[in-house]
Amino acid sequence: MVYAIAEGLLTPSMQDTGLAFLNATVDIKAPTCIGDTVHVECEVVELRPTSKTDRGLVRTMNQVVTHTGTVTLTYNPLRMMRRRGD
Repeated sequence: MVYAIAEGLLTPSMQDTGLAFLNATVDIKAPTCIGDTVHVECEVVELRPTSKTDRGLVRTMNQVVTHTGTVTLTYNPLRMMRRRGD
């Protein structure tokens, strides 16, 4: 459930650019309890072009953090996304 909430928080930032979700490794670090407030910290860790010039592969490292500062979940999705025109 926490993973789904984290993806929902990030989705607006990828509006109209995300083409495919390719894979991810998920690691549950600590429990998230009812009443916790969470946010997601997202860092781009890898960018790779594809053979098609209008898209690329983007890997991020995402951390779900509670209001107390506890990291409860980490995951690193690889997504195919539209590239900006040069």
